Amino acid sequence: TGRAAAPAVRAAGQAAAAAASAEASARALDEEFAAKVQALRDAGNWNVVVLQASEWTRRQPANAIAWGHLSAGYARLRQLDDAYETARTAVQLGPEYPHLWRNLEQVNQALNLPDEAIDAYQRAVALNDRDVESLAQLAVVNAQLGRLPEARGAFDRVLALSPEDTEALCGQASIALRQGRGKDADAIQQQLKASGRGCVDRSAPAAAPTVRAAPPVPAV
Repeated sequence: TGRAAAPAVRAAGQAAAAAASAEASARALDEEFAAKVQALRDAGNWNVVVLQASEWTRRQPANAIAWGHLSAGYARLRQLDDAYETARTAVQLGPEYPHLWRNLEQVNQALNLPDEAIDAYQRAVALNDRDVESLAQLAVVNAQLGRLPEARGAFDRVLALSPEDTEALCGQASIALRQGRGKDADAIQQQLKASGRGCVDRSAPAAAPTVRAAPPVPAV
């Protein structure tokens, strides 16, 4: 019995070793592409970012991070239809990554798809309830759509995390004016003036939103 079992044991060991080797190779490939793409992004070389990220997705089509980099590259080149499709692929493959949802939401805004942007912001915030950027943008989009209670609530959450956030305070002042709460708006303006700050209205619709690249994260 022992002799009969020996080949099976050896086969299992060989299979485990092969799996470990394949995993190590995939991890090394991730690290290689991640380093190349990040260096290109830092240099602002977005055309080559797209070339490298495209190759990365070809070699690892299930890698959400690679698709996220590709989407960010397309967005920077203003190839927004491609940015949208690749951003959707990224979140489908890696729905657990808040930054991939944030990238999708920014593309949605650039394509003037506010309801889809709101959905993506909400998903990002659900994954990270301290995501001040997504909360602030959620407030902005709601304000642009005239959904003032929702916008006010999102700005409240920003200020709970960052009480001196100038843009959130200005957003609250703008909403207060639109809701007829002049005293509240004046109080916020006085608070800002006392610290030498002023407002640029974030809630005003933007003609051509800028799509920011997602921050780097470890490759999966």
